[in-house]
Order: sequence, then structure tokens, then C-alpha cells
Amino acid sequence: MLIRSGLLALLLIAAAVSPAAARWHEAKTRHFIIYSEQKPKDLADYAERLERFDAMVRQIRKMEDPELTDGARVTIYVLPSVSAMQSLYARPDRRNVLGFYIPRAAGSVAFVSNRNEERTNGVSAEHIFQHEYLHHMMLSDTMTPLAPWMIEGFAEFFGTAEVQKDGSIKIGLPPQSRGYSIVNDFGFNAEQLLTAATPRNQEDHASIYGKGWLLAHFLSFSDARRGQLDTYVQGLARGQKPLAAAQAAFGDLKLLDQQLDRYARGTFRGALVSPGPKPVVALRPLSAGEEAIMPIRIRSERGVNAATARSVAADASRIAAAFPGHASVQASLAEALFDARDYAGSKAAADRAVAADPRHPQAL
Repeated sequence: MLIRSGLLALLLIAAAVSPAAARWHEAKTRHFIIYSEQKPKDLADYAERLERFDAMVRQIRKMEDPELTDGARVTIYVLPSVSAMQSLYARPDRRNVLGFYIPRAAGSVAFVSNRNEERTNGVSAEHIFQHEYLHHMMLSDTMTPLAPWMIEGFAEFFGTAEVQKDGSIKIGLPPQSRGYSIVNDFGFNAEQLLTAATPRNQEDHASIYGKGWLLAHFLSFSDARRGQLDTYVQGLARGQKPLAAAQAAFGDLKLLDQQLDRYARGTFRGALVSPGPKPVVALRPLSAGEEAIMPIRIRSERGVNAATARSVAADASRIAAAFPGHASVQASLAEALFDARDYAGSKAAADRAVAADPRHPQAL
């Protein structure tokens, strides 16, 4: 994956001009590990909102909530500005990007900025993260079959949720960026959505998100259709073909499509989910070594290619020379040297990290 070579300089400049109080902290919760230069209270509030979002989704979708190791938690890096985050994204369409998420078996990561008021097409950075995190939650539930419209439709449905000051959560808010597609009924009809038809054009593809949201909203709030979504999913789980599962659950699919068309022109209901227990957030300031190596860690976590790996490794070596006995610094150095294919140097750094902390997961 491509990385802009100037990111380290950008992050170091941002750190140099930040006020003395703006130091890196870690917030660890049940499902997240977050690194940020926000004020501790702001970081704790952000972590609490994410945990409340997770709890709300699990409550509504009846999902289990097993204990997680650090490797199974989502690691989030909060960058000091939108421009720093977009430089890290390093793709031509980065000007419209307010955050991004990378799913992976070794530990999923997300990169956001601390400027949540920034919006693209009416969507905030927090809404984007919630959409992507919903995918993460869905993919962790291996027992539930998911049609494409459910993956994107419910990501849009839950993505617009808003955590209130008292901890309650508003759900059902329409995605402003999908409004034109929803109102004008572009793309797939209900049967095509429910049977996972292959998109023929961009309008079909967009309707998986827009009309997927509409169908998710309709089935969530329609008293007359209560329980039908569960029947549809159970049919898929039993091995029914998508069309048979849809007809068994929803009946006449043309009637369902007509109802969706009328629903799109009405007023959308919402709901307020009561706050649950206050989430536990463990905050700690990073050590001097962890702060110094953070730009390297961020670049390594984002991903490098053959060219940028060498520059990252060189920067990591310079920083790590000042912290020879620091486990996290040496572990980050080991990662950077490994990416640069300096395997002997990587092993030596990992050995130093293990010597300092025999239980350090990254070093091990």
C-alpha cells in the first residue's frame, strides 16, 4: 500500500507546534484501543461514545459480546488534522475522505481525525467510522448469513446513529448522502436487492446502499412487517435460495417494492435507545519513547511498499537508538525493519523488546 513519504515530517511538525498539553494518550475499552493527542477528557468522551454505539448495535441485533484480547480490539489512530489523515490515505480521491478502516486478521485498524465537525456530503467522520465498524461487527458474527443489501443497508442504518449527552442514542436518521438515490428510486427494486442480483451499472451499485438503507429502515420500524427480517435470515441460514427465502418471509415482492416507494416519500421514524451502563475507559499517557516512535508506528500500521519501507526503517532506527531498552519502541523498530526485509535487524530489535518485556505481544 502506498504511503506519502512526507507523512513523518507532517506529523512531527504537527507535534512541534502543538501546545505542551497536547501529548499522546491511550484509551483502552472493551472493544477499542485508541491513540490520540486530544485532551484526556475529550478522548475519554470519544471512547465512551464508541462503546455506547457498540453496545446499542449488539442489543438491537442480539449479538454476543465475548471478551477480547488486544489483538481482537480495533486500534484507532486519531490524527491531528484532516489533512494529516488524508495524506496517510494516499489515494487520488483522498480530498473527500474523513476516515478509513483496514480489516485484517492481525488486528483491524482505523485512521480518523479529531475534527469530527468536518463533513463530506452531510456525513461526519464519526458516522463514517460507525458505518465501517458495523462491517467489522457483522464480519465477526460468523453464524449469520448476510446478503449484500444487509451489509451496506444496515451499515448505513446504524452509521447515522448519534450518541446524546445523556448516553442515549438516536437511530433511524436518514443518510443525507443517499437522499437523491432514495427519493428518485434509482437502481434495484426490492426483489433484486433481496436476491443479490449482480449490479449492471453505478445506479444499481448505489441502490445497494441507498435502497438497502430504506429497506433496513422500513423493516425495522414497520409494525406490519415485524419479524419478517428474522424469517428471511433464518431461511438463508437453512440453505434456501435467496428468492425462496425472500418470498417466504415477505410474500409478494412487488407489493413490498410498492410499499418501499411510498415509504421513501414519507417521514422517517426514529427511535431513542436508552443508555446502558457507563462504559469503562482506561486512560494513560504514553511514555516518551512511545510518543517518539508514534509517527513510525502509524506509518507501519497503514502499510508501506518496497520504496517507503526503507525510509520508514531508517527513521525508526534513528528514533529507536535513543530508547534501546524500551519494549514498545524496539517492537516498532522490529516491524519497520521487517517491512524493509532487514530480517536480522528485525529479530535483534524484537529480542531487545522481549528482554525488556517478556510478554510484549508485538515483539513476540
